[in-house]
Amino acid sequence: MKTILGWILFTGTVQTVFSQADNTRKRMDSVALANPLYHNYRVDDLRTGLKYLIKEEPYKSDATLIQYTSHLKDKLERTNIANYIEELRYFTDLKIDKRYKDNYDEEIVNINHTASHSLADVFLGKKDYEQAEKYFLKALVEHQLFSVSGTTVEKDSHRIEYDLVKVYQNLGRKDEAYGYLLALINSQWNYALGEKGIIAMAENDDKKKLKKDIDKALKTFVVRPDYFLEFTFRGKKILFWNALALNKEYFSKNIMKTEFYKSLNL
Repeated sequence: MKTILGWILFTGTVQTVFSQADNTRKRMDSVALANPLYHNYRVDDLRTGLKYLIKEEPYKSDATLIQYTSHLKDKLERTNIANYIEELRYFTDLKIDKRYKDNYDEEIVNINHTASHSLADVFLGKKDYEQAEKYFLKALVEHQLFSVSGTTVEKDSHRIEYDLVKVYQNLGRKDEAYGYLLALINSQWNYALGEKGIIAMAENDDKKKLKKDIDKALKTFVVRPDYFLEFTFRGKKILFWNALALNKEYFSKNIMKTEFYKSLNL
């Protein structure tokens, strides 16, 4: 009897623990959905970078920078980053001297990127898609993540490109959404998301016309400096980043070998 009673109590305790863990996970998921923040694990590096930056000229003489930095008393994370939109705008456009990049001071160099990417995530959560587009593009192109790890930079860039797809879909700008999905098909980490997304988008589209437009776009592919690549889809220039040394032939083959592209011929 004691053994049975003990087992019942143990089972009940385990079920309670699992139930509590499940509820905690659901709460965390709901917070993440309402406050998307890709850099949640590193966003507080912004405070670290600013702390060191304002010790040196010309930054320690920048009254606005000092004031905005003083506002960041608490650890920055997804639950509070939206409270600092004005500050983040200023940090995004702050001119960072190139000497910090030469010295590999990542926290300082990435002040612009972390601020702009955080702003983009905040606006995405608020469904302000035009502002989200503006700051995702800043984070991708103007203030790309700086890291000695190429994989880290690549994953960050592809995540931004995938978020841009969501932005353009919500703005009703389908051509740009198609463009970034085509770019993602050539990524090392998000190619499955790219193909899955483009299959879903193309479900109700004219397949022959879509194939014709893709074939036309593949011919416009060009390599830009610093691993940036570009092509034009339906008149929209798509600028994206890829650590692979892609050329026009390789880029085209990666798309044409997908089940999605093959299905356009059916």
